[in-house]
Amino acid sequence: LRSGGTVVCHVHGAREGHSLGLFSSSGHYINIIGCEADGRFVILDPSHTPGKYDIPERKDKVEIKYNHLVLCEEKYLLEEIHQTMTPYHLFWRK
Repeated sequence: LRSGGTVVCHVHGAREGHSLGLFSSSGHYINIIGCEADGRFVILDPSHTPGKYDIPERKDKVEIKYNHLVLCEEKYLLEEIHQTMTPYHLFWRK
């Protein structure tokens, strides 16, 4: 990310111990596009809608910036990454 790449990442939805996922209730893909100076990841969420992150299970784990960027600490993001064979893909622009 610091060298200009981006990450497409598969995240969980509801699962054992969680009534729903941070980014989705059923699991989907997000695009991690950078890092803030404080270490939080900058995320584009294709299913982001007004109020999505206002519910109690999500509210204190993310910050919304410019009405569409989701900022999230590493510890919360790592909890959400779906542990499939390939949970994420890295991309760089040539």
